[in-house]
Amino acid sequence: MKQLNKIAIAVLIVFFTFSTTVYYSCKKDPCNGVSCSNGGVCTGGNCKCPTGYSGDKCQTMEPSTIIYQNNTFTPVNITINATKSVIPVGGTVIFQGVPGASASGSASTRGVTSAGIPIGLTLSWSLSDVFPAGNTSLTRYLNASSGYYYLQVINNSSYYLTQEHIDYLLPSETVDSLTIYNIFGKVNPLGYQIADSSSNIYLNTTDPVVNYYAAPVFTFTQNQIFTYTAN
Repeated sequence: MKQLNKIAIAVLIVFFTFSTTVYYSCKKDPCNGVSCSNGGVCTGGNCKCPTGYSGDKCQTMEPSTIIYQNNTFTPVNITINATKSVIPVGGTVIFQGVPGASASGSASTRGVTSAGIPIGLTLSWSLSDVFPAGNTSLTRYLNASSGYYYLQVINNSSYYLTQEHIDYLLPSETVDSLTIYNIFGKVNPLGYQIADSSSNIYLNTTDPVVNYYAAPVFTFTQNQIFTYTAN
């Protein structure tokens, strides 16, 4: 009798063990047959996508952007990967691309007079960036370097200003003919100039005896500006 009981117990153990094995072997893996692209990993039957990809199979590449911000005093013309745009003063422009792809090109700006005539020096940048991971952005700032300044003149005098000398009597002197009317308080842009400890400005007027001279003092920081008032 005892022998039979032992045999019965052994049979039950084998039966339950077999049943448990069959139960687990029949339970379906939710990730079976699920294929995730671009480095995605299946979890619980769904694809968990790496940064920059989305979709049920991680098949969609999310956009990558580079933002260029104009910190100068004049609009900037910019070309990235043959696409042209203009960045307003204080504004930005956004370019989209494939993560990891290059974003190369150039940008430039120059001052103009109140009449729209180009004046002063041209500032330029050579740009070489890489689009970041998808769904993220990279910001690049376009600044006038500390070696330049932006010149403005206010003519509160009794005369018209007729000529501008930058670095008067120095080897680097440049001369621009212009007409700045004596309109009280009006700011007249005269573009970018080289900032140096010896920099100066000499302005001729309609009266050959009356001229104006100024020697700017600079902080030699980015995006510096000097406004001269002729009284």
